Amino acid sequence: MIARTSLRDRLLNQKVMQQLSNRGVRSPCEVSASVSDGSVTLSGQIEHEYQRRSALRAAQNIAGVKRVVDQLQVMSRTSQGQRRGFNAKYVS
Repeated sequence: MIARTSLRDRLLNQKVMQQLSNRGVRSPCEVSASVSDGSVTLSGQIEHEYQRRSALRAAQNIAGVKRVVDQLQVMSRTSQGQRRGFNAKYVS
C-alpha cells in the first residue's frame, strides 16, 4: 500500500509540474510542488499574484488531488528597485 501511494504521489507531482509549466508558471518563477497522500503543497517564489491563482487552479483541477496548500511568495519591486518578498499562506 505504501509503494502504491508513493507512486500515485509521484505521478501527481509530475502532473502538477507539467500543468504549472503549461500555465506559464516557470522561470524566472521558482515554484516547487510536493505531494503526500494526494495533498499538494506549492512553495517558492512567483512574480505576480495572477501566477498564484493560476498555479492553485492548475493543481486543484488534477484528478486525484485532495487539497492544495499555498506557500507561495509573491516578489514585488520596491520604489528603490529592490526585490522584496511577501508571504501569503492559505489552504484552498
